[in-house]
Amino acid sequence: MSGSMDDLSRELTRIISCPYPASLTKLAEIALHSSDQTIQKAILDLPSCKISRLVSIVAAALPLWPYTLSLLHSLCRSADFSNELLRQNPGLPDALLAKANVVHEEFGEHNEVCICLLSRALPENVPLPLSAHSFFLRMFEKATQNPTVESLRPVYRMLNGACSNLLDLLSPELRHGFDRELCQILSSNSTGQNSMLLLWCFGIVIAAERPCSAEQVTDQYGQWRTASGRKLFGSKSGLYKTLNLTYLSVIWAVKGDVGVSHLEAVEGIRIAIRAMQFVDQETRQSWPSSSALARNIFPKLPAKLVGKDLNVAIQLEALTFFAMIAGDKNLLEEVVAQFETCLLNVSMVRVGTTTTPEILSLALPQFASTLSESTMCGFITNVLRAGSTPDSLANLTFYTALIPSLSSILSSSPVLRAKMAKALSFHEVQESLRTFLDSIKPSNHQNFHGFGCETSNSQLRKKLLSSTIAMLLTTALLTEPGEPTISHQLAIELLNKQQKLAGPLQHCSHVWTVAQPAISLFEQECTPSNSHQQDWKERLKSEMGMQTAYQHESVVRCVAQICQNLEDRCENVEEPLRVEKDKVKALTSENIELRAQAQSLETDLLDRRLCIDGLEDHIDSLENAKDDLSAKLMDLKIEFSTADRKADEVLRAAQEDFNNKEMHLHSTILTHEEAIHDYVQQIGARDEEIRCLDEKLESNAEEKLGWEQVQRDLQATIDNYQQQLDTKQTENEDQRDVIHRLTDRANDLDTRLHSSFEETKSLTQRLEKLDHLHQQLKQSSDQAMRDLSTENQEKLSITQQKADKLCAQLNLELQNALHNGQQTTDLYEEAYRDLQISRNAVKNLEDKIQDLSDTCIEKDEELHELRSLRSRVLASMGLAAEVPAPTPTNHQSKEGSRHSHRRRKSALQSQATHERARNEIDKSGNTATAMDEIANASFTSSDLGPTPKRSKPRTSFQVPIVEPSSSLDHGASSSKPLRLSPSKRPALKPMSPNRRHTTVGFTLPNKGRSSKISRRRGSMNLVDQASFDIGELISGTPFTAEKAASPMGMVLDEDEDEGTTEL
Repeated sequence: MSGSMDDLSRELTRIISCPYPASLTKLAEIALHSSDQTIQKAILDLPSCKISRLVSIVAAALPLWPYTLSLLHSLCRSADFSNELLRQNPGLPDALLAKANVVHEEFGEHNEVCICLLSRALPENVPLPLSAHSFFLRMFEKATQNPTVESLRPVYRMLNGACSNLLDLLSPELRHGFDRELCQILSSNSTGQNSMLLLWCFGIVIAAERPCSAEQVTDQYGQWRTASGRKLFGSKSGLYKTLNLTYLSVIWAVKGDVGVSHLEAVEGIRIAIRAMQFVDQETRQSWPSSSALARNIFPKLPAKLVGKDLNVAIQLEALTFFAMIAGDKNLLEEVVAQFETCLLNVSMVRVGTTTTPEILSLALPQFASTLSESTMCGFITNVLRAGSTPDSLANLTFYTALIPSLSSILSSSPVLRAKMAKALSFHEVQESLRTFLDSIKPSNHQNFHGFGCETSNSQLRKKLLSSTIAMLLTTALLTEPGEPTISHQLAIELLNKQQKLAGPLQHCSHVWTVAQPAISLFEQECTPSNSHQQDWKERLKSEMGMQTAYQHESVVRCVAQICQNLEDRCENVEEPLRVEKDKVKALTSENIELRAQAQSLETDLLDRRLCIDGLEDHIDSLENAKDDLSAKLMDLKIEFSTADRKADEVLRAAQEDFNNKEMHLHSTILTHEEAIHDYVQQIGARDEEIRCLDEKLESNAEEKLGWEQVQRDLQATIDNYQQQLDTKQTENEDQRDVIHRLTDRANDLDTRLHSSFEETKSLTQRLEKLDHLHQQLKQSSDQAMRDLSTENQEKLSITQQKADKLCAQLNLELQNALHNGQQTTDLYEEAYRDLQISRNAVKNLEDKIQDLSDTCIEKDEELHELRSLRSRVLASMGLAAEVPAPTPTNHQSKEGSRHSHRRRKSALQSQATHERARNEIDKSGNTATAMDEIANASFTSSDLGPTPKRSKPRTSFQVPIVEPSSSLDHGASSSKPLRLSPSKRPALKPMSPNRRHTTVGFTLPNKGRSSKISRRRGSMNLVDQASFDIGELISGTPFTAEKAASPMGMVLDEDEDEGTTEL
């Protein structure tokens, strides 16, 4: 395979780099004898510009040479080549399908090419031709006439590719006929005996009904519309039968040496995986114990996968299929170890760059909980190494497609994300990450000398680096608090590297055709000659794009900061409301549950009473039946004893017969074992002879290759000379006077040809001498290598001793550093305790200051009331007030703010006091004194500041009736208080928030205390008092202070309610 791979790569390189249209004959011959995997790998190693060049060469030669069609069929096995071919030639499928629909034997190759083109989804802007409809139906009709693997595989590939939605365009009669033929194929005996044929049938059934989605069917068997789908997935028994057949087919595909290629095995197992996606998880995990057949075949698949040298792609697909059935909690250690090996060698998968990420998206969540830390470290190291030092274009393309899929897997799998974050914190991964970051250069210096097209590889590597950085940042952002992950400094460095990778796209430097100028002729003529000869449109476009990107990033940052501030504010402000809503919901749900339980208990009680009555009647009937059964039992015992005697006699005879047969079989086994032993010895001798013959055959083959190479060189020399001779003869055909001269030259060339043969023989002799000299030099170099190995071993032992001494010294220094760190921690804790003591002292002083301020405010309010009363009395008597009463405007504003601050402080301090009281109760038990402390601590707002007292009712004061002067009528009427009867008094103002709750100390015994009651009582300490508006519920309560706080924490003004009775 390596020889054909090298020949194919060499021929592709020659054709692409040839400046004129090269011959494709040799390429067609090599591709005809190469496997699909070889062609895919060879084209995968080519950059996109070279693939485009190859497509244009093959498309140009297609109408000229007949063998180009077979070459096109071979190259279209690569997805990159077929997609580029359809982009350059959108009308090619229609032309090929038109010829393929003509039923002639000479158009058989057109069928294969059309199947290959339609087996994948068509690129964008490439429509599906109308002739594909008749071509698909013709291929399906051919498959129904002779259902084999070769006839059904094209139907599945077209349905899974470009013809996925073609069945929806058919008429109901055609769809029904298609489904009926599928059911007949599934029901035939030949299908059940051929495992791969069965897998293709399953794939056609699934692709026909579910072409785009793979949603799992969970206990809803009626979702399948077709009869074939219901036959496979429509019932529990159908699911178990499908699982049996699918599992056996996968074992057959993994077995090897059964005529199934690697690509067919991978595709068949992928169909089985897709079929498992339509079976619910409970059915999959219960299948291994559902029947004797399932219990027998279930251990065979892991036995085939473990300990065998299988293809990596086949192992990965089969392990994913097994994990979907066994479940993530029932995986064997050998299976997990094999998957870890495949994961570390996942870059060797060359089946496709799009299908492998899909398989990993299913496999990694299944194996995430069982993966070891070393495997995760190795996998991340491989990913980082692929970005820092890519070794081939195939690996670069593979990881570029894998990393985005891996990012989506990490965002949806918390277990895998935690393991990935933990692996990123290890030392070896940190070193690989540092090497990865050091390899990233600015966008204008990102080019590197490697393989293929330098510009294309640079763009591909830049995409890989960007997606890798995005995956690492996603892992760091989604990591839960407290879990190990990368440091903030490293995350910032990743962001900086991501910004360095941003830049305009570069165009490929390989220009295969003459490109037209980007500027029009008029713009070229108008451009001054002293300019830099640049395309100013492209430059302006790139600068505008960069500015737009910068503005977009700044706007996104600002909006993100604003959203974060709003979220923080909502969390702080709406937290009490959310807590209360949660409590109300919890109590409501609890109430509903209790009511439902009460109703269910009443129903159960009624049912039990009815059941007891029925059981009593049933017991009476059973007693009567018991008497009848006792009589029958006595008769059966007598018959049983008779049958037992007869059975003993038959058993004794059978035992004697069995002993005779056992002796005969034992002698037969011994005879066969001796014959087998003789055969084994003969086989060993023949194997030794075969090995000797194989060695001789290999040596003869090597000699044959050497002589063939010599023959090819001589033949090439002869061809060159012959071409020169023909050229001379053609050019001088009309010049008859020089014919004799050309004849002499031909004779001279013949003489030189014989001399070249002699020189070739001499060169062969010299080559044999050089080979002998090479063997002598090889022996001398081996002896020198052994001497150097002995010398280096002694130096290594000396270096190891020095390293041990240095390690002991570093351990001593580490112990000293740990001791110093412990001392520093003790000093920090002592300073922190002193700081807490100082804070408590400051808090006590602030409370005293607040109490004194409240006392002063109350005195000012009483003085203000006395002055107001004096002014009203003087006004009612017709006398003017000597000094107008000052209006305490500042007190109200300050008092409102002070009350609001005092409420917040009281709520916090009440919560702390409640926690201290609860701790004391837990230590000393429930007492009446402790319960009083808890009850009083829940309303400590009144202890922190004096509560406004209700003023005592003064004795009624009879104002003498005096005729006031006309100038004082308005003032007397406005200041005279109104005396209303108790029955006509208006509603009082809202009660003070400090006097809403009445606390009464009580005691409950320890056994009778309920946890729910304690939670409800304690919740009153945590809730904000401003969230309850109970002013309307207590309008009949005793009088409160005039300046009572409103439910929202503001002080009401006297002018807002002039009708309120004055106190």
